Amino acid sequence: MNDFKITKKLIQKAKDKNACQDGIKWLEKKERTWLELKSKSYEWAVWGMTFIKDIPIDLTGFSSGNRAEVMIRRPDCPIDLTGLDSEDRVKVMLKRDDCPIDLTGLDQEYRIEVMIHRPDCQIDLTGLDQEYRIEVMIERPDCSVDLKGLDSVSRALVMVSRSDCPIDLTGLSSDDRALVMVSRSDCPIDLTGLWPEDRANVMDKRSDCPIDLTGLDPLDRVRVMLKRDDCPIDLTGLDSWDRAKVMIHRPDCPIDLDNLSQEDRARVMIRRPDCPIDLTGLNSYDRAWVMVARPDCPIDLTGLSSDDRARVMIYRPDCPIDLRGLDPVGHSFVMVNRPDCPIDITGLSPIDCGKAIEGGEERKNKKE
Repeated sequence: MNDFKITKKLIQKAKDKNACQDGIKWLEKKERTWLELKSKSYEWAVWGMTFIKDIPIDLTGFSSGNRAEVMIRRPDCPIDLTGLDSEDRVKVMLKRDDCPIDLTGLDQEYRIEVMIHRPDCQIDLTGLDQEYRIEVMIERPDCSVDLKGLDSVSRALVMVSRSDCPIDLTGLSSDDRALVMVSRSDCPIDLTGLWPEDRANVMDKRSDCPIDLTGLDPLDRVRVMLKRDDCPIDLTGLDSWDRAKVMIHRPDCPIDLDNLSQEDRARVMIRRPDCPIDLTGLNSYDRAWVMVARPDCPIDLTGLSSDDRARVMIYRPDCPIDLRGLDPVGHSFVMVNRPDCPIDITGLSPIDCGKAIEGGEERKNKKE
């Protein structure tokens, strides 16, 4: 092999595959042998064996990484793991399905990598730490499930990931028990001893879970009421925002605006068409939005800011137009957006005046 000639034909193939220009120039100076190429650069020699199939395979003297690269890229390369380091042995075993599996001397991390990615690899969990054992059990469906010696988190993960794993919640922490109940529909529901947030999680995710809001904090109570239509509504002890949230998202929730903030009262009136309208105590912004969102809301522009008066006039076609007291921007917006608005550019800036006139022309063209 050392006397193997690097011919012009081989050099041309290297050029066609965009080989290193320095290497091409060196080869073209005179006829070279394989030994000369290896002596000059093992990197060039590896590239040649890898990408030019006409070059016979000769791994003598090459490093572990170089040998592994050739074995991986050349399917016709005989496999010999002797002398390869652990990482390179694993690379070859994973990339070459025809590579015999040999886990001898490998660290746990390398052993499970081969076990997981080579389905033909015999499973052996002996001596593995629990984190590696559960990874193999989860990733290899043909791996026998054995929960002995595993901590709560690990046992729960296996039960959740493997539907064929027998369910046993004994000794699991509250959140791990809840995780299994939520993830496995075949898991019997038992909320005894669960922390309130874990109870809420099961009630939220399992529609067959009996509902009991006792002891839940307001956030979890609201979550269950919103997720479960069959959950009884109880607004006792909830703050204004959460009470409004339940009223908005549960159409069957009785409406009670007492003790709600003005913002939350407006939210309920806007989102619940069956909510009685009462603008008493609302600020200008919220009054305007209720009038805009609820066509059945009586219009009263008294005390509204210029922007809010303009907003109501624009979005409520049945709102009488009154441009008095509007700032120039609101004035021009109403003229542009209400086709029935008389054009009055008194007091408008040249820019707002232009907008109003342009809007008037658009309205005229539409009519024509």
